Amino acid sequence: MITPVGVGFGTGILVGVGLCGLGYYSYRECDELGVTAFAAFAFVLGLSAVLGSGTGLVGVEGPTDIPLWPRLATMLWGVAALPWAVFAAQYSGRYVQVGRRTVGLLAAPYLGLVVGFWLLVSGSGSIVLSTVMTSLVLVYSLALILVGVYLLIRATYRYGGFSAWQGVTMSVAPLGTLVALNSVSIIYPESEQLALVLFVGILSVVLVALTVAVSRQDVFESSPAVGTLGERTVLRETDDVVLVVDDRDQLVSLNEAAVETLGVGRPAAFERPLSSLIGHGTETLQSKETVSLDTTDGTRRYDPQVAVLSRRGRELGALLSLRDVTARELREQRLSVLNRVLRHNLRNKLEVVKTHTEIIHEELDGEYETHTETLAETTDDIADLGRNARRIDQFVASDSGATAVDIVSAIEETLTAVDTDDTDVDITVDAPVSAPVETNRRALTAALRSALENAVTYAETAAEVTVERDGTDWRVLIVDDGPGIPSSELDSLDDGVETPLSHGTGLGLWQLKWAVTTLGGQLSFDTANGTTVEMTVPDRSQA
Repeated sequence: MITPVGVGFGTGILVGVGLCGLGYYSYRECDELGVTAFAAFAFVLGLSAVLGSGTGLVGVEGPTDIPLWPRLATMLWGVAALPWAVFAAQYSGRYVQVGRRTVGLLAAPYLGLVVGFWLLVSGSGSIVLSTVMTSLVLVYSLALILVGVYLLIRATYRYGGFSAWQGVTMSVAPLGTLVALNSVSIIYPESEQLALVLFVGILSVVLVALTVAVSRQDVFESSPAVGTLGERTVLRETDDVVLVVDDRDQLVSLNEAAVETLGVGRPAAFERPLSSLIGHGTETLQSKETVSLDTTDGTRRYDPQVAVLSRRGRELGALLSLRDVTARELREQRLSVLNRVLRHNLRNKLEVVKTHTEIIHEELDGEYETHTETLAETTDDIADLGRNARRIDQFVASDSGATAVDIVSAIEETLTAVDTDDTDVDITVDAPVSAPVETNRRALTAALRSALENAVTYAETAAEVTVERDGTDWRVLIVDDGPGIPSSELDSLDDGVETPLSHGTGLGLWQLKWAVTTLGGQLSFDTANGTTVEMTVPDRSQA
């Protein structure tokens, strides 16, 4: 005769079979980290439902007032805690490599569960002893479950592309089953049917939750472990020296690059204060732009970055990152020296050359006029090159902030400065009355000068300057009807490198590119019909 209790146990068996099937499906179809452990968890949880419901269906009685089936299901739930913890550790990336030895050690406490269950079933030992042994193991299982839930929810919440609800949905399985099994022991003496409904109902919810997580939320399409592993890889692979110190400047942690750079073993490093290890304390690192460190490669210069670690207003320590900038500083020094030579020495020498060229021209009464004129023009070209280099250095190297500038006025001033005496080019300006913006004045002037000089030099008859709004910024277009900028020069700009096979005729276009980059704008060229230079000038007041 079919009874409601029989139907309930039968449903529990079907739900258990569904959980086992879900575990098998996950194992066969998915290949993300932790899927094997997840499959084992789902299978053992399903097995607890099948064996628990089967025991209740055939009416196996236990030695106490509580029937055997919920005890059996509870013990198998405890076993399922182990693969759940392994799954969470691997899926979150906390512990990716969980070997057999580790699993064996984690499984050792379950011997107590086996012994306790045997004492309970066989009646050959104390029920109290059996209960104590199984309770201790179940507490251990609960700890594994809670640790796994924490790792899972933390990982899915922390990394983009993963919803915390994914972690919550999957955590319903171990926690929901525990609540149901504990409630069965309390409710069963009052109502066997209600206890059974609760047991089967929770298992059904677990089956639905895990199925949704696997099939709808795509938890195995990708894994948050990549975020955890990525953070570790950054610390392991970076060449920066990374140190963690406490509030007493005592070293707590350091990466492999620090060990290799400082030439110190980890145990020895932890015994020394920071100032003894690198010659500087945290306060010094915070106040310096660069510091010197004695390394295995000799004395090197480092750029220190200090992030204070605090909690609820209390400073706990600091994360220190030191980047080797020795080559950068040497390069900056070389450029600085060469720039000074270019700006002063070369200019003075050119004045000497020009003066003597004029004297020679006068002394020879123009006999070699072609040659002297060529010398004079070449000298002027080199001097212009030096002035352009100086102008570039001023806006690239300087740390000038944004100031209020009227783009229209800047264009008018630049056109006045540009030499248009030897050209018949008609220059028109189509712009509003004013175009106010907050930007780097020197960089804007340099960009306009470079573009306008190019237009005036190469235009055949006309050049037009247009200024128009571009959202909160401004767009400046300079159009000429000349032959167009050679593709070799534009290729050089795109590549970012001057090469013997592809080089510009001067610094003009580089000045334009660097100036617009300094402004934070965008630069483009159209050489289909003449040359169209388009640049945007962002308004820093809107940032």
